[in-house]
Amino acid sequence: MGKRIIFLILALVFLFSRFVLADNAKEDNDIVTVLKSVITENFEAYELEDIEKVMQTVHSKSPGFEATKEFSSQVFPVYDIKYELLSFKYISLEGEYALGRVKQKTSKISGPEFKDNIIDSIVIFKQEAGFWKLWSQATLTLEYL
Repeated sequence: MGKRIIFLILALVFLFSRFVLADNAKEDNDIVTVLKSVITENFEAYELEDIEKVMQTVHSKSPGFEATKEFSSQVFPVYDIKYELLSFKYISLEGEYALGRVKQKTSKISGPEFKDNIIDSIVIFKQEAGFWKLWSQATLTLEYL
């Protein structure tokens, strides 16, 4: 009788842990989808050269908010650039912040001299009014093509 109870308890623990792991995996998949969509929306807004849409993807309190706005207003009239997301890897979630690793290719379509490149970076996201937005970025590598 004792072995049956132990077996039953172990079976219940196993089943419970599978449900918890499955739920956590679903949450991870959801956050990956949302964070990746922030990046793709940002790239699409840059390709459309729409400053308002670009800024909607950036947290309003981000340390780089004004610099991003200024950079965009200077680049848009001069260059036509293509932004490609090569890879996105979710790293972690901590409170209002999330981290992801982004590898992107940036290519000039038209405009003055520009070096096409691949950037590998860690991107910090922060929630604002319930939406994930870009907070900051640290470039790990920059490879000119």
